[in-house]
Amino acid sequence: MTRKIKLSKQEHVLRRVVSGIVSAGICLFLGLYLLPKTSLDFTVAMPIAVGAGAIGAAIFYLTHWRHPAWFWGGQAAYAVFAVIGCWILATTFYLEPSALRTCEVCGYKTIKEPGQQCGICGAILSEKALAKSGYTRMEDLIIEEQMVFFAPAQPGGPIDFFDNTIDRRPYLKDSTWRPLVTAAEIAAMVAMADSLERANAK
Repeated sequence: MTRKIKLSKQEHVLRRVVSGIVSAGICLFLGLYLLPKTSLDFTVAMPIAVGAGAIGAAIFYLTHWRHPAWFWGGQAAYAVFAVIGCWILATTFYLEPSALRTCEVCGYKTIKEPGQQCGICGAILSEKALAKSGYTRMEDLIIEEQMVFFAPAQPGGPIDFFDNTIDRRPYLKDSTWRPLVTAAEIAAMVAMADSLERANAK
């Protein structure tokens, strides 16, 4: 086992700073830039980003009191590992927005294959989903999903089918898409639901 060495306070701080910058940089790159551009679900992408940070922390813990060759070699190996991992993610799971179909519920280009769950609104428009819903027309299922997805949190809240203030990258909004339901219909549904909730609370 490699023996620990005595470090000066400055060297110890330097190693902490370097390790923190490398780990944070890799995690931020993964979480904020690369993973949102892939087809990976949030429940898969988040553990990847957290795991990358955990690996960096483990390398620091194992090498920060060791000979400089161990510490700097560990940081270099971590960086190389991150580059290879990012390359694999980018080449295997990268989404090409122009190749995606438009979700009929929310209007974002998120669908690879018909019947696939939308990566934005979560709707699944398939014959199985239609049969399970009890509707006979797909249009009715789309309207119901739009009622839920675009409903404001509170009665009287804004209803915007084309809200450009929300960053949905890598998904793009289809400029030709139009909803099957109106804002007035959604507002009426929300007001009715609120009235029923208040009546049941009495």
